[in-house]
Amino acid sequence: KYADKSRSVDELLADLDGRLDYDGRMPSKASPPGASPDGGGDGDARPAVHRFALLTILGRPNMGKSTLLNALLDERLAIATRRPQTTRHAILGVVTGERCQVAVTDTPGIIPDPS
Repeated sequence: KYADKSRSVDELLADLDGRLDYDGRMPSKASPPGASPDGGGDGDARPAVHRFALLTILGRPNMGKSTLLNALLDERLAIATRRPQTTRHAILGVVTGERCQVAVTDTPGIIPDPS
């Protein structure tokens, strides 16, 4: 659904955040000192939990990996052309939401062994 821009990056990140199950959470630098990492505890206010994820886009050549990276970042960081093997080295982009960040890596196409 992102290709037609019907959902914003913040909505996608919030949807991803709601679908993932986390066993242990690390405290955010935004959390008050001594606050529980999972947001529980004695206080009335729940501390801000900041999440970070690493995402690597893998696939065959010319399958839209760079286009996906550019769409997630909402800017043109990677070169997206019809020519296969345009991306020669991994490209890192960071998507930042209100409570989370995702480091997205675009990779060169994986060419299967011809044998």
